[in-house]
Amino acid sequence: MVETPDLAEDYLDLSDDPHVMLKVKERGSVLGTYQFGAQSGELDGRLEVPAEGNLRLVFTFEGNDELDPVNGTISGWQGSLSDLSEIRDFGDIPCFEVFLAEEEYDQVKKILAMELDADLVLHGATSVVVGIVLRGTASDLGAFADCLTFHLGDLKTAKRRRVSERVLEAVQIVMGKCSSS
Repeated sequence: MVETPDLAEDYLDLSDDPHVMLKVKERGSVLGTYQFGAQSGELDGRLEVPAEGNLRLVFTFEGNDELDPVNGTISGWQGSLSDLSEIRDFGDIPCFEVFLAEEEYDQVKKILAMELDADLVLHGATSVVVGIVLRGTASDLGAFADCLTFHLGDLKTAKRRRVSERVLEAVQIVMGKCSSS
């Protein structure tokens, strides 16, 4: 998090690591954490794709603002599936993040060990409290997804195939390329 236009300029400086981290899980379930200014807590929600085709993020939050408990529901963000891909690359700064469980990361790393096009994303991964974060530009994650898609047919075990499909789905959702079917 780099800016909060509705709050004082120095509000983010009240926390060491201002962030909102969301992990898209199976079937559009979303979990996450937030910390900015004097607030921190957890998020729990879902991505919805209503009949009219607009993507909607609905979540509840529970945490603290200084020492006071806070909670609520937010359902205001709406857009089309392609709206997520409007996040732009700024130079070489990775602007997309995908959160994986450690087991998912380990499996995918084994599958893509010899793929140079996936190296930037795999070797730039960071371990955080909620698992592993893959970061990359749209082109980096696109190449990563292409490599994973290529290897899906070659996977011998159902477990590796399921893990790879979950990771691929998460990458596609973050990049705004998944279909609503």
